[in-house]
Amino acid sequence: MQIKEAKIKFDAGCFKQACITDALMSQGYNLTLIGKKQADNAVLSSQRASEEAKAFKSYDAAIKAAKDIGFQDVTVRLSRLR
Repeated sequence: MQIKEAKIKFDAGCFKQACITDALMSQGYNLTLIGKKQADNAVLSSQRASEEAKAFKSYDAAIKAAKDIGFQDVTVRLSRLR
């Protein structure tokens, strides 16, 4: 899901939380949007490859994207499998 679509769904009340996690398949961080229903859960996707999760280079960039969508609070999960 791209930011434009996420903003629309956020305004419609579909999401209850934004969570930043370590990206599993690349370096960086993913922004996961937790929906009120489990079916509404989504990961922000890359503009170039919409089927791939967007990997942010910093926490700040992921937080800015969450703020742009409309979230006021963001959860950060620091665990990573090594």
